Amino acid sequence: MMSPVGTGAGSMYVYSATNVRLAELSLSYDVPIAKVVPWVKGLHIAFTGRNLLMFYCKAPFDPELTASTATGFAGMDYFMLPSMRNIGFSARVNF
Repeated sequence: MMSPVGTGAGSMYVYSATNVRLAELSLSYDVPIAKVVPWVKGLHIAFTGRNLLMFYCKAPFDPELTASTATGFAGMDYFMLPSMRNIGFSARVNF
């Protein structure tokens, strides 16, 4: 049995999954607040982001969101949703 990749109309929807991205970035800081507010022992704040930047992507879609990783559909564009960017903030206070 021949694979549909590279033959017929399906070959127009097969792309390389080569990409370079900033997958996750986390910045945190321990605020020295004990000198200002004596009843607080510590304050830790953090910012986290995922899928922030795609430096290079050979395919016209996000290769990590392909519909299937099976042999027959690897790298095929099948009307996928765009990838999501997540940004978060956290604060931890120690009393």
